[in-house]
Amino acid sequence: MTSRVKDNYSSCESLMLSATKAYICAALMTWLGTADTSTSPPWVSSIAKEKNSAVQWESLHIQLGKFVDEYVLTEFDIERAWRDQVEQQKQQKENQRSNVDFTQRSPDNVDGVNAQQPYSAGMSKKYCNHAII
Repeated sequence: MTSRVKDNYSSCESLMLSATKAYICAALMTWLGTADTSTSPPWVSSIAKEKNSAVQWESLHIQLGKFVDEYVLTEFDIERAWRDQVEQQKQQKENQRSNVDFTQRSPDNVDGVNAQQPYSAGMSKKYCNHAII
């Protein structure tokens, strides 16, 4: 890394954090349906009317959890496609390992050679007969 990049890293990080905070505030206001910070959504007043503070906190957490799920923890299409592709590759590798393990542990397998198919994998008859004996 050049010294110029290192010198500007903290400024870029600060800008990104400010932009992220602004996005979250704007998203929350949109989700709440408020145009400015002086108004509050109707569900806030219903929570405030609750006498039990534990119920108030639980209700607030539920509402804010809905916001976080919808706006903060959003999975974009490209992220979903990438995740699905990685999972599919892992599954294919796991299936290949399972098939190899099954073949190696098969009762028909004698010294690494399948007794029912002695000519598999390009082996000559001479080698297969020698391996079985």
